[in-house]
Amino acid sequence: LRTDAKLPQEYRPVIEDLYKRVCKAIDLTTTFLQSTSVNHGLVHSKDFKVIDLVPILRDSIAHAQSIAITKRINVRTDVVFEQPILIKGDPQNIRLVFDNLLSNAIKYSPEGALVSLSHAYSGRKPSFSVHDQGIGIPPGDIKSIFSGFHRAQNAKRPGTPGSGFGLYLVKKIVDLHGGTITCQSK
Repeated sequence: LRTDAKLPQEYRPVIEDLYKRVCKAIDLTTTFLQSTSVNHGLVHSKDFKVIDLVPILRDSIAHAQSIAITKRINVRTDVVFEQPILIKGDPQNIRLVFDNLLSNAIKYSPEGALVSLSHAYSGRKPSFSVHDQGIGIPPGDIKSIFSGFHRAQNAKRPGTPGSGFGLYLVKKIVDLHGGTITCQSK
């Protein structure tokens, strides 16, 4: 319907609204199913293979940049895409981690802000940080942001959709891969 040129103009806002709602329902359902697969052991660390994070990071950054355009948010990274970053893991789940962290940073940042993904090594293991200029997280909420269905009080403002499920899923995936995730906020 969205691409039907014969559709009367007065129907377009309704069709666009329905489209956005369906996309949100699909995203929530996908996130729930991914969480279920992680929680119920359908993803096993014994099945992990050595993967290069560079293509995953490149795709996640490109996706983040495409969604940041509407808010004129600049998404940057210091990742050197010419050098492989190898880990043992599941590429789809790792991609979900980066996509979720970057999209949250964009979602809660004001128009014109900067979101960055930085990379370093902690010993021989890669380490990543996502920084934003967003609304921040109140100190009392930081300990709970990786819990299922928890959203910080200031994130529940009108017009900012979210289920509180994304960071929970991110934590589960990071834990499954033997990593750690933390949050710092001012």
